[in-house]
Amino acid sequence: MSELALRRNPSLVTMIFERLETMILSGQLQSGEPINERALSQQFEVSRAPIREACRRLEQAGLVTIIENRGVFVREISKQAAHETYEIAHLLSIEAAKKATENVTDDDLARLRTLALRIEADASDNDLASYYTNNDNFHVELVRLGGNSKSAEVYRALNNELTLYRQRGLRRLPDFERSLAAHRRILEALEKRDRDAYVAALEAHSSNMTDRLLNLGV
Repeated sequence: MSELALRRNPSLVTMIFERLETMILSGQLQSGEPINERALSQQFEVSRAPIREACRRLEQAGLVTIIENRGVFVREISKQAAHETYEIAHLLSIEAAKKATENVTDDDLARLRTLALRIEADASDNDLASYYTNNDNFHVELVRLGGNSKSAEVYRALNNELTLYRQRGLRRLPDFERSLAAHRRILEALEKRDRDAYVAALEAHSSNMTDRLLNLGV
């Protein structure tokens, strides 16, 4: 498929990109694992061209590394890189928190409560993949409340990078009780529109998350 054809059929590339993104973030494709273009072209029943274009997008999203003459590999995140990434994500989260209590609506709170209930159910079932997905969505929603859609987009991308690092310790159970209690405090402060309590709850949660993340648990 030519570059022109790809531009005329962006939905195909987007579909492949989203499928590969899901496979990476769910752990079906592990950090350091090669992405086999031939196997994927057979699996998706497409030529290699849209696979390559999707991989270029994955590289831009920070999820894969393309090495000339070697191929495409799921990105490996070092402990130092994870720490630096989390610091940036934390700054975005706290900056958004300054406006969240002014911007939050009843519909926003309803979405957050639904996500919090899903997270609790995942914790009860020890469903780590679903737990991390819903937990990430919960925190992206919190950043979105800051009113800056670009910040939320960047925050999600940073979270995706952290997911790659976190997969190294997926067999280690998170501290569910502490995380769920933190989410309840965050929601309570939001419901009261109490900015100081909300920021304090996020700061405390972030401090705990940093320690657990860097020890391969969240």
